[in-house]
Amino acid sequence: MGNLRLAAAFLALYAVLLLASGLYYLSWSGDRSELLQVVLRILAAAVVAWGLLRADRWAWIVGVIFSALFGVAGLFGVVGILGTGQLQLRPHPAVDLAFLVTCALSLLAACVAMVMPSAQRAVRDRTEADTSS
Repeated sequence: MGNLRLAAAFLALYAVLLLASGLYYLSWSGDRSELLQVVLRILAAAVVAWGLLRADRWAWIVGVIFSALFGVAGLFGVVGILGTGQLQLRPHPAVDLAFLVTCALSLLAACVAMVMPSAQRAVRDRTEADTSS
C-alpha cells in the first residue's frame, strides 16, 4: 500500500502544479482557451489519486496509462521547447522550465511507484478481498 500512497502523492503534486501553472498563465496572458484542458487534467489526477488510496484496480490501470502517457509527453515537450527556443519568449523561462520538468518527473515517478510489485500486490489483494466477500 505504501507505493500506492506514494503514487497518489505524486499525482496530487502534479494536480497542484497544474493548478498553480494554470492560474499563473491565465493571470499574465488572459488566455482562457487552455482552461478546460487544465481543469480536466486536475480532476483526472485527483480522482485517480483517490482511487489509488483505496487500492482500486481501475485507478491503478488508469493511473499507469495516464501518468506514463502524460509523463513521456511532458519530457518530449521539454525537449521540444528547449530545441526551438520558445522558452525564451516566456516571462520567466527558468520557472517555466522547472515547472515542466517537475510535472513530467512527478508523473513518471507516480508510474514507477504504481508498477512496483508491492503496489500491484496491494491492488490484487484488494480486488481478491472484494470478490470473496
